[in-house]
Amino acid sequence: GIGNSDPQAKLHVSGNMRVDGYIQTSDQVMFEALVATNDLSGERPTLPLKHLTHNLGNGFDTATSKFTAPVSGIYLFTMTMLSSEDHNVHWFLMHNGGFMNSAGTSRHEDTERCMLSVYNKHVMSSRMIITVMKKGDTAHVLQSGNGGRCDNYRSGLSGVLLHATI
Repeated sequence: GIGNSDPQAKLHVSGNMRVDGYIQTSDQVMFEALVATNDLSGERPTLPLKHLTHNLGNGFDTATSKFTAPVSGIYLFTMTMLSSEDHNVHWFLMHNGGFMNSAGTSRHEDTERCMLSVYNKHVMSSRMIITVMKKGDTAHVLQSGNGGRCDNYRSGLSGVLLHATI
């Protein structure tokens, strides 16, 4: 609505508010999805992430192991993996089926920009990626490698909406 408010009064917004081309929302989007079993080795087009510790905004679906953006905006994703075998394992963060943040000059560089790799047993590694997603866009983890596996409940994908956009 339109009107004046006492500068000392608290402002409560229910829903969305447009400010200079951006949407400020009272809705929160945040999830953490973890590998729930220790036997996930080899190639996995979509890594099964079946254990949720948080799912504000209900964007992550454990049936598909994919995050679907409930609002357009700038998102921060973090992949964290603890290797539990002595084989190489690679995770790629995928966006609508393509490599996320693929802005390299070659196909190899495209994939490296969204990759997390572990080559030794009991090594923990993480990768953060900030990207823009539209409402309805999806994100998931693709796993490749020659048989390595990640440790359950210590490996997974998390995401948070940093700023909603129009």
